[in-house]
Amino acid sequence: MALCFHHVFLFLSVDCTVVTLVLFDTIHMYRLEF
Repeated sequence: MALCFHHVFLFLSVDCTVVTLVLFDTIHMYRLEF
């Protein structure tokens, strides 16, 4: 159970990191256009 919870937490952590990177990349591209 603990292992499963840790796996889910790790997945969510990676997901948040990817979302943050994509968000920063989108903002960077948006700023380059203006």
